[in-house]
Amino acid sequence: MGILDWLSGRSDVTAGWVRDPALRLNVDFAQGALCGVTLGEPAERLSFLGRAEDRKAAPKGDLQYFTLGLCVGVSGTRIESFTIWWQDYLGEGYKTYAGRVTSRSADLLGPETNEAEILSALGEPYWTDRDGSETILFYEIQDAWGRLTERQVELDERGRLKALLVLSEPLLADAAQRAAYGVDRAWPPW
Repeated sequence: MGILDWLSGRSDVTAGWVRDPALRLNVDFAQGALCGVTLGEPAERLSFLGRAEDRKAAPKGDLQYFTLGLCVGVSGTRIESFTIWWQDYLGEGYKTYAGRVTSRSADLLGPETNEAEILSALGEPYWTDRDGSETILFYEIQDAWGRLTERQVELDERGRLKALLVLSEPLLADAAQRAAYGVDRAWPPW
């Protein structure tokens, strides 16, 4: 930790973490879990990922694992989000996520999954946003504790997977965001 981090009270919570050499990544879509660790749990539960690869972003709450195609969002000590990257469309240096995305132990999403397959597996999303460069499918899911969470499945202009965002705080819970996306459905979804 540098002097500025110490003075500001920020530090890299992953500094002592060591990557498990037998690491096999799995995101459970329905549970909102990465290798069994769910949204809202303490970030230390992910120590098997090893130290974050962007040391400057870690104290700000972005645990970036470029070589794994993964970013974990942390607020305070709790996990807020998981982002899985199949395409590094923002040019940040992410490799293609090579882990699994499952639901009830069945493979669900992979780099070749298209929109029709997603809709067949998951059903219709709460909302779909389309523009010239991407499609975002918004799935609002109640977790095991009754909290509303969100999954955003992002597809490129060809309908191929770009990213999956697993969020503890739904973006569409915000009325201004719903207005910006043109959502004309009731909130909450149920």
